[in-house]
Amino acid sequence: MTSDVFRQISPEELTREIARLNKVNDVLMNRVERSLENTGNAFALFESNILLQKQVDDRTRQLKTEIVERERIETQLRESRRKLLRHIQHTPLGVIEWDLDVNVVEWNKAAERIFGYCRSEAVGHNAVELISFEEHRDLINEEWKSLVNGDGGTEGIHKNRHKDGSVLLCKWYNTLLVDDNGEIVGVASMVQDVTNAVTNEKQKQKRLERVQRQRDAIRRMIADDGIPAGDVEPAVKRIMEIVANTIDVERVSTWLFNMECTQMECVDLFERSTQRHSQGVKFTMADYPRYFDAVKKERTIAVGDARVDPRTDEFAEGYLIPLGITSMLDTALLVFGKLRGVMCVEHFGEPRAWASDEITFAEEISAQLSQLYSNAERICSEKQRRDLQERLERAERMEALGILAGGVAHDLNNTLGPIVGYTELLLRQLDKDDKVAKRIEKIGKSAQDAADVIQDLLTLARRGRYEMVPTDLNRVVGDYLESPAFLALSESRPDIKVDVDLDESISLLMGSSAHLLKVVMNLVVNAYDAMNDGGALTITTSMRYLEQLSNGYTPENAPGEFLMLSVIDTGKGIAAEDLAKIFEPYYSKKKMGGSSGSGLGLSVVYGIVKDHKGFYDIVSNPGTGTEFQLYFPITTVGIHATDPGKIILEGKESILVVDDSEGQRDVAMEILESLGYNVKTVASGEAAVECLKNNTVDLVLLDMIMDPGIDGLDTYREIIRLHPGQKAVIASGYSATDRVEEMQRLGAGQYIKKPYTMQVLGKAIREELSRPISSRT
Repeated sequence: MTSDVFRQISPEELTREIARLNKVNDVLMNRVERSLENTGNAFALFESNILLQKQVDDRTRQLKTEIVERERIETQLRESRRKLLRHIQHTPLGVIEWDLDVNVVEWNKAAERIFGYCRSEAVGHNAVELISFEEHRDLINEEWKSLVNGDGGTEGIHKNRHKDGSVLLCKWYNTLLVDDNGEIVGVASMVQDVTNAVTNEKQKQKRLERVQRQRDAIRRMIADDGIPAGDVEPAVKRIMEIVANTIDVERVSTWLFNMECTQMECVDLFERSTQRHSQGVKFTMADYPRYFDAVKKERTIAVGDARVDPRTDEFAEGYLIPLGITSMLDTALLVFGKLRGVMCVEHFGEPRAWASDEITFAEEISAQLSQLYSNAERICSEKQRRDLQERLERAERMEALGILAGGVAHDLNNTLGPIVGYTELLLRQLDKDDKVAKRIEKIGKSAQDAADVIQDLLTLARRGRYEMVPTDLNRVVGDYLESPAFLALSESRPDIKVDVDLDESISLLMGSSAHLLKVVMNLVVNAYDAMNDGGALTITTSMRYLEQLSNGYTPENAPGEFLMLSVIDTGKGIAAEDLAKIFEPYYSKKKMGGSSGSGLGLSVVYGIVKDHKGFYDIVSNPGTGTEFQLYFPITTVGIHATDPGKIILEGKESILVVDDSEGQRDVAMEILESLGYNVKTVASGEAAVECLKNNTVDLVLLDMIMDPGIDGLDTYREIIRLHPGQKAVIASGYSATDRVEEMQRLGAGQYIKKPYTMQVLGKAIREELSRPISSRT
C-alpha cells in the first residue's frame, strides 16, 4: 500500500541533530566564558559549563538509544512488508486496490487467476470495463457510493466477467483506505470465485430434491393399489408411469428376453406426452450384437449420447434418430439370478448426463421389477407343480380305478358271452314273427348294451392299445354328426344351435375311428347336458403349434404341431374345484338319467385320449361355458382303401377252442358247429398244449387271460414249437395288450373282444383260415 503506517526519524537525522547540538553547546560555552570574563566570576562559569556538558551527554545517549530502537523497528517493518507482500501475492483470494474512480491500482496473482488479466493489463482500467458488465454500471456506482459514504457495500456476491467472456460468481470484501489526515484515498478489496461452490450447492439441492422424489416414488409403488401383487401386466404399466414422471423422461419401457437371450420383446412402453402404453416391438441379437453383449456384461448402460456410444449406436438410424431419442439408461432385470430383460429409460432433446442417483434409482426400480417377475414365476411354478401333482394323483387314481374296472369287465364279458351267443343261436332257430323270438331279441339287445358299458370300463382301464391306423378326424366328426344317435339328440333339443368348423387342411392321426367317434359323442352329449336352457355348441378341428397349454402344463412332445379338436358350449361352466374330478367315473353334478347313459362318458374320453398319446386342456368359467381342447400327435402315413367284398362265415375245418370259462367254451362250440366247423374244447393253456402234442387242428380259438395257468401268449409259444405256423384267433375280455401284439408278431391272427357275435367270430376265423401261412410268419 502507498500510505505510511507511521512517521519515523532516520539515523542520519539523529547524527545531524547531535552535531547541531554540539555547535549549540560551543556557542553557549563561548557566551558563558565571555560573560564570566565580564563578571569575573570564574567559578560560576565552570559550574555552568559542567551542567551544560552533562545535558549534552544525556541527550546524546538518549538519541543513540532512539537510533538503535528505530533501526530495530524499521527492520521489523521491512520484514512485515515483505511478509504482507508475499501473502498478498500467494493468497487464493484476489487482492485489488482501487482509486476513488474505481480504477485498478494494485492487482495480485490470485486476481490474475480469477479474472484472466495479468497485472499490467488490469492496472489503470475501470472495473466496469474490466470485470463487470455494462448493464451493471449503475448498480456498481450505487454500491460504490454506499461504500464510500459508509452506508454498506463492504461485502456481497456479484456476477463478474472473465477475460474470456464467461460469467463468474464472486464474493467481495471491501475496506476503505485513508491517509494520515483521515481522508479516503481508495478501496482495498478481497475477492473469492464462488462459481463452482454456488453451482455445486445448487446441484446438491437439486440432487436432494431428486432423491426425495425417488424415495417418494418407491414408497408410492409399495402402497399403490394399481400395482397388485402377482398381477404382472398392470403392475408393470403403473411402474413405467411412475418412473417416467419421477426421472422426467419421455419414454420408459420394459423388455423381456427369450430363454437364449437372443431376442428381446417390449412388454410395455409408456409415452409420457401421450399417456399411452404399447408393446410388441422386437429386437434380435443378430441385428444388435454390441448392445446385447453390453447388457449381458455390464447389466447397467448409462449413455449420454446414444447415437455415438458404441454400445447403442447400432440403434441410431432405425430407432434413435427417427424417434428423437438422444440418451438411454438401461438396467437389467434378473430373475433368480439370470438375465430376464431390461428396463429402458429414453430421453429426448439435448444429450443428458445421467446423475449417479438417477442410475441408482433406475437400478432399484429394476430390482422391484425383477422381484415382481420372480414372484410371478414362482407362483406360476408353484401352480404348475400343483397341477402336475394333481395330474399324477389323478392318473394314479384313474389307474387304480382302471385295474378294478378291467377285472370287472373281464369277468362280465365271460358272463355276457354265453348270453349274446345263445340269443343268436336261438334266434336262428325261431321265426322272426314269433313272440318268443322278439323277447329273446330284447334279451340280446340288453346284453349288447351291457357289453357296451363293459367296453367303456375297458377303455377306462386302458388295458392296452387299439388297432391304430391313419385316421381323418374330420371324417370321424362327420360320421358322428350324421349318426342316428346325434340326429335324435339334436331333434330333442332344438334350443341348441350347432356350429361346425372343420379345417380341411388338417393332418391325419394314428388312431381308432370307433374310439375317436366315441370321444366326439361323449363330449357332445356332455355339452348338451350342460345347456339346460339352450345355447350354442361349436365343434372345430385345426392345426395348432404349441409350447404349453393355457394352464401352464407343457406336453411331452412340445413345442410342436398338433391336431386339435375343440368342443365349446355356452352352458353353466365348471367350477374350479370340480375340474380335477370331472374325469372320474360317475362323478357328476348333473341329474341322473341324462343323455350320457353309463356315467363313464368323460372317463372314457380320458382313457381314449391317453391311449392315442394325446392330451387335453379345459377352459371353463362358471356361467359362461366350457371348452374342451383335445390334442393329438399327427402322422404322415396315408389312408389305404380296402374292399371288404362278400363275407363267408361257414367252413368245415377243425378248430380247438381254449377258454377257462365253461359257458364261453360251450357257446363258442355251438356257434362254430352251427357254421359247419369241427370243434374241440379245452379249459386251459396246458390242456391245449397237451392236446396238440399228438393232434393237429386248422385253427386255435385262444382266450388271452386264463386263471390259473399260462395265458394265451405262453400257450401259443408252446403250440408253435409243436406246430410252426399254427393259425390262431385271439379272444379276450380285455382290450388288446402288448402280449396280444407279441402273439400276433409270432404268427397269430385277428384279435376279437368278448362277448363276440356269430358274425364277428365267423368272419375272424374265416379270414384267418383263408390267409396263407407265409403272409405273417
